[in-house]
Amino acid sequence: MAAPPTKETAVQVYEMVRNSSFQELFGGFGLALDSLALTQAQIKQFVKHYGDWLKKGGNGTFFLFKIGGEFFVAAAYFFSDGRLGVRVRGLTLERVFRAQKRHRLVVKSR
Repeated sequence: MAAPPTKETAVQVYEMVRNSSFQELFGGFGLALDSLALTQAQIKQFVKHYGDWLKKGGNGTFFLFKIGGEFFVAAAYFFSDGRLGVRVRGLTLERVFRAQKRHRLVVKSR
């Protein structure tokens, strides 16, 4: 089922500076997660129009979104050969991402 169109939204892009899980990354803003989450349509538009902001070499750029009452993280990235990849994981994924990879986060501007 296609999601309804969404209005244009200002975002901010951050780069990781310490090892963190998704919950630590997005929870570190001290704001309600709803205020940081983008819609799936907004994520697709960002990837389509602002691909230069995506990390290269398989390192992810993370986007928070919500389906029903559950939060997920889309990780968009370019492989070294230039192909685009996207993975979706639950916000509660128990994995720590290393800061040295310089993953990025894209959230709604506050």
